[in-house]
Amino acid sequence: MAITLVLMRHFFDLYLKGSEGAFVSFFSWGWHGVDLFFALSGFLIGGQIIEECADREFCFKRFFVKRSFRILPPYFFAIAVFVVFFSFVNGFFILENSHVFNDFIVHVFYLQDYIQSGQMMYNGIYWSLAVEEKFYIALPVVIFFLYSRRKKENSSCLPVALGALALVGIALRFMTYEPGKEFWSSYLAPFHIRFDNLLVGALAAFLFISFRGRFSTAWKSALALVAALCLGLCFAYGGFGTGYFNVCWQFTLTGVGFSALILALVSFDAGRYLPFKKVFSIVSKYSYTMYLYHILILGLTHQWLKALLTQPGTDTAGFLFVFVLYFVFVTAASFVIYNLVDRPFMNWRKRILERKEKKAEAAAIGAEV
Repeated sequence: MAITLVLMRHFFDLYLKGSEGAFVSFFSWGWHGVDLFFALSGFLIGGQIIEECADREFCFKRFFVKRSFRILPPYFFAIAVFVVFFSFVNGFFILENSHVFNDFIVHVFYLQDYIQSGQMMYNGIYWSLAVEEKFYIALPVVIFFLYSRRKKENSSCLPVALGALALVGIALRFMTYEPGKEFWSSYLAPFHIRFDNLLVGALAAFLFISFRGRFSTAWKSALALVAALCLGLCFAYGGFGTGYFNVCWQFTLTGVGFSALILALVSFDAGRYLPFKKVFSIVSKYSYTMYLYHILILGLTHQWLKALLTQPGTDTAGFLFVFVLYFVFVTAASFVIYNLVDRPFMNWRKRILERKEKKAEAAAIGAEV
């Protein structure tokens, strides 16, 4: 769902901007797919850390090995593809341009959420990856420390601390709000303005782990209602621009709304009733790769898609059909890239972790003897 929203937004930017109607508004709202990514990351990664810390099995080295092999090789390969492709298109090595080279360095070190030049990486769409990488570094330290401070199993230290930290992130938006500031660089991208969305997802994961199987139907319905209310308000009143609602409330609503939606869906075990479950599972598997390459693929297919969209009599169904074609192209390309780039590193990661586990088991047996 998150990657679909992101693709919808960039499809809107190229083909639907300036049009009107509910259909167009929904595609425009797709930029909040990144907020859903944040909530999902907080829920999935945060939940993994919380469970391992609770079982006293968390290992920083293992965690960072797993995240590094999953995130870094595809990301750096995507940057290399960008450099090679646009060097070929422009007829010269683009890193010879000092502005592009500086932006290249910014992306290599995940600083694009604070330093945005728009010289490469498709006008800065990778800013969200910088936010998430900083979160992956900070969150395990925070959760591990909080679990080490727990005096008893029913301690409320962790949820209170996660909630308080999320409130700090929300408060920073209110404290730094100035109508004249540029929305993208001041409020959309910086880590210190956006980390609360990820923390709310982690808090949702704590609640799910702590009350697994014990949510009543009333609580599940209440979560769904909160999600509908928050996301509905955001859809009705939110948007780009430095208005008070857009800056101070919009991301709070999407963070709470998407986290509540995730918690409601997993509590209802909605996956059992999901139509085309296998298709959704495949898209989920390749979503990171799709995010890395979807703008490049949109550019490569632009002329052909545009020709289809300008056919006489093209209506809403026609636009949807063209978008589905684009989605299929992105998924197919991501399938190929995933198997060429991501999968080998995932297999390498598996072998490294298995060797470490065997060494740990051997050391434990030796200690017992």
